[in-house]
Amino acid sequence: MRNMKKICYDLETTPLLYGSGYLNDVYEEAITKKQKMAVYQHLNKHDVYGDKQYKGYYALSQQIQRDFFNVKQKVNWEDFFQTHEVLLDTFGEYSIQERDPGDEEDRSYWNLIKNL
Repeated sequence: MRNMKKICYDLETTPLLYGSGYLNDVYEEAITKKQKMAVYQHLNKHDVYGDKQYKGYYALSQQIQRDFFNVKQKVNWEDFFQTHEVLLDTFGEYSIQERDPGDEEDRSYWNLIKNL
C-alpha cells in the first residue's frame, strides 16, 4: 500500500504532470474523498481534465465526473420526444437521436398521440 498522504502532497506541489496510468492507480487506491480530489485537482491544474485528446486522462476524468459531479434531473418526456426519436436497429439495439428539425410529419404524429 502506498503512502497516500505523501502522494497527495506530491500531486499538489509538483510542477510536472503525472502519467495517466499512475494517476488512475492512485485514484483507485484512494480511500477518502480528499485523496480522490487531489487527483482531480492535479488534472485540473495541468489542463487535462476532460480533454478528449488525451485518452487516459479523459477516461479518468469521466470516472471522477461519475463519482463526484454526476447531476441527474427529471426529463419531461413529452418535450423530449418532440425533439428526439428512438430507433431500433437490425440487431435489436435501441438508440436515441435528434429529430430532423424539418420533419413536421413526425411531430404532428406525436401531437396527435398526446391529445388522445
